[in-house]
Amino acid sequence: MMALPFATLFLGLICAWRGHRFWAIGLWATTLILMIALFLLHATDPLDLQF
Repeated sequence: MMALPFATLFLGLICAWRGHRFWAIGLWATTLILMIALFLLHATDPLDLQF
């Protein structure tokens, strides 16, 4: 599960390299959303933090 942001970032880099700007920006945004969501789900549970 933690590999999903890195996989989407890698796909975004490939899209940027191939010249697909729209897909690269979309995958970059997806990566940011996944990283934030996974951080909130994973990192805050063992610490018992309330946000």
